[in-house]
Amino acid sequence: MSRHLEVFARSMNDLDDHLPKSRGRCFDIGSWGGCGINCAAFIDGECEEPQEIDISNLSEEHGEEEAERIIKLYKL
Repeated sequence: MSRHLEVFARSMNDLDDHLPKSRGRCFDIGSWGGCGINCAAFIDGECEEPQEIDISNLSEEHGEEEAERIIKLYKL
C-alpha cells in the first residue's frame, strides 16, 4: 500500500503548479496522509522526521526481522 500511495501522491502533487518540483518523498507521501510505520520513505530509511513516527506496533506490522532492520536504520 505505501508504494502505491507514494506513486499516487507524487503524481497528484506534480499536477499542482503551486508546489515546487524539487519536493522530497516525505513531502509527497506526508501531504497525502501517508506518514507512519507503513510509509515507504520510513521503511527505506529516508524519513526526515523519524522521531515523529510511533513505532510501538512496528513488529506487529512488519515482523520482528524487518522491524529490527528499520530500527537500526534510525538508531532508535
